[in-house]
Amino acid sequence: MFRCPFCGAMARTRTSRRLSDHTIRQYHQCQNLECSESFTTLNAFERRVSSRDAPAMLPPAAGD
Repeated sequence: MFRCPFCGAMARTRTSRRLSDHTIRQYHQCQNLECSESFTTLNAFERRVSSRDAPAMLPPAAGD
């Protein structure tokens, strides 16, 4: 959920489109019936917060 930039009410994400490996455009609609604005936001990878020295190895799946 995202807040409507026009009235401050909650807005529901209706759909999204991948623009690149690290960026998604999301389409929202305000849930306030008197406003009902539609708008887009961009969701993008910014930076890594923490890093592991080596990736953890997953155990084999059961039955393999």
